[in-house]
Amino acid sequence: MSYSKADLHLHTYFSDGKFSVEELLLYVKRRMIEIISITDHDNTGAIDEAIERTAGSGIELIPGIEFSTNFLDSEVHILSYFFNHNDSKISDYVKNFREKRIQRLDEMIGKLNYYGYKLSIEELLEDTPGIITLGRPHLANILVKKGYVQNYYEAFTRFIGDYKICFVRKPNPPVEEVLELISDTKGIAVLAHPGASFSMEFIEKLIKLDIDGIETVHPSHALGKIKKLENFAKEKNLLATGGSDFHGYFPQDLTNLGKFVIPADRVGKMKEKLKEKHLI
Repeated sequence: MSYSKADLHLHTYFSDGKFSVEELLLYVKRRMIEIISITDHDNTGAIDEAIERTAGSGIELIPGIEFSTNFLDSEVHILSYFFNHNDSKISDYVKNFREKRIQRLDEMIGKLNYYGYKLSIEELLEDTPGIITLGRPHLANILVKKGYVQNYYEAFTRFIGDYKICFVRKPNPPVEEVLELISDTKGIAVLAHPGASFSMEFIEKLIKLDIDGIETVHPSHALGKIKKLENFAKEKNLLATGGSDFHGYFPQDLTNLGKFVIPADRVGKMKEKLKEKHLI
């Protein structure tokens, strides 16, 4: 017996994904996924186009975003769904965070220059439109383009990966600040891929904040971890969401798309949560 599938974790080239909205939707249709959310990192640029392209297509689109935050000295990603993406608080946040990301990349470029690899922040900005959330993948692509590394992976393993010689930590805001923004813009807050790197003790501390759910289904979660997180969500009365975290750069992305999904009735529960919070 088949059921409607939802993938609530997808990325486009508005952040660190490979594909445009149009290209991503083609893959979604091929996998017969009925409900999606494009959750670009700290960016809402894809949403209006996705709304337009999914109208009358049989695909339901949920506005989404993936925020980078800090909690107890660890980077934590928070997904927001159903929020008002046209709210000026969101657009101001996206603009300010992009500027901070550019400053970070400029520092990394300074380190690369020190080691003899000549490039500039201007080259990076010229290579990417102003609406895109800039990050290390874009810097990696420039390093490949200039012939300093053979591929994207070498850029990370030699220079810009976590704690490599040119690494600079991302200037993430406290998780509490982002949760307040989600509340102000009438969204649902979900902890992204918690099983990938966090202990259950850490997750317990996080959910004491204003978090509505956790992502239980994710490619980084083994089957046993998914079951454990599902039970945890049920015990704590949390929403259980999930998705493929599709970026399009890796061979496994296409395998994961359509595989890491949740039943559509969970989206119904998310809408019920919105009503409980008097957001709709």
